[in-house]
Amino acid sequence: MPVTAWLLRHGQSVANVGLPTDSHEDVALTALGEAQAQEAALRVVQQPDLIVISPFLRAQATARPLRARWPAAPVQTWPIQEFTYLAPARCRGTTADMRRPWVLDYWERADPGHCDGEGAESFAGFMRRLADFRARLLGLGDAFVVAVGHGQFFKGCLWGEALGYPATAAGMAAYREAETRQPMRNGEILIWQPVPPSTGELDLERALNFLDGDTEILRELLATFGRDALPELAGFRAAIAESNRAGILKYLHRQVPTLAIIAAESLHAQAQALYQELRAQQPAAGEGVSDLALQRCAGVADAMDRLLAQAAAQVSR
Repeated sequence: MPVTAWLLRHGQSVANVGLPTDSHEDVALTALGEAQAQEAALRVVQQPDLIVISPFLRAQATARPLRARWPAAPVQTWPIQEFTYLAPARCRGTTADMRRPWVLDYWERADPGHCDGEGAESFAGFMRRLADFRARLLGLGDAFVVAVGHGQFFKGCLWGEALGYPATAAGMAAYREAETRQPMRNGEILIWQPVPPSTGELDLERALNFLDGDTEILRELLATFGRDALPELAGFRAAIAESNRAGILKYLHRQVPTLAIIAAESLHAQAQALYQELRAQQPAAGEGVSDLALQRCAGVADAMDRLLAQAAAQVSR
């Protein structure tokens, strides 16, 4: 199984309530933020194999109750600090409202390579850091990790996985739209199972092991899958376009058992994790599927396209 990461955004900070700050790194929590950190620690009911923390003060403070709850868990500081795209020097002593015109100017510029000044990070650098974090998590194997950090960083992790963390102008616009539409709340936890890279979606060796080496049954299974899955995939894409939770769940419910037999473990794990997460959520009436989940659904749909092509090629041999 791939690594499971719980991504915990820091508790409310003084910057979040509009107070001026002197540094991106040394922003303290409010009293509410401290309470949110305590509540988040109580939600972690098993000892993590690793606690990963951003170097920024607000993340370190949020992790304190978690570390006290699980004192035997290893702790490491990784470079998962928040995306700092404005130069720290000109932001000293400012509030979020004061910085808003600079923020708008940065995103309207739509230049992935632009660096605002010393201590700032380009969007391209941010995308590389997200990809590095994902790769480092995958290197841990079957582990339970709690990462304590920041909303823009964690939303970017999930948003960019299916897209390859694109350092492009279009990628900047898509990321900004997704992140601002549904920003991560203080103290919120996102559950992420990064999908290992795969050279192909069809795993014949796995399928034959499951079917006791019976190649004829495998051929029949692939033929049936190819015949039935194509119209269902079209329905899945329509459900994604409409943010139709019921339609997405229906498709995943039907396909996950088959994927357990014929698909590469990475695709099966991705589809299964999506299904479990969407089922576990209890949305308000009329609420659709989050942008991040829709991005992941689109990645599964693209992988299913490849799987269908590979299955058809195998049947025609």
